[in-house]
Amino acid sequence: MADWPGYPGEDHAKRAWILNLYTEPEARRCGVARKLMQAMIDWCRSEGYGAVSLHASAAGRPRYESMGFQQTNEMTLKFECIRSLWDSHKKGRAIGSAFFMC
Repeated sequence: MADWPGYPGEDHAKRAWILNLYTEPEARRCGVARKLMQAMIDWCRSEGYGAVSLHASAAGRPRYESMGFQQTNEMTLKFECIRSLWDSHKKGRAIGSAFFMC
């Protein structure tokens, strides 16, 4: 759970996130990940959350989509990239496209 400003229709000032789900190779294809996901989804529903979010790898995306997750328009700004750009600018160096490859 992460503190999150509320919005209309949401009862919590928190946001439910599923982070770092990993299944050991020998336990894959046995339904372990699906059962863990379903337990977390059920808990979020029982606690009154209106949604639960996660970041999916390309390999995991079909699994999550099959459970009802939908892609959103969320975007991320990585501060290390910005810091590298700013430091280069302050030192008078040219800013090349390689800095955007963070």
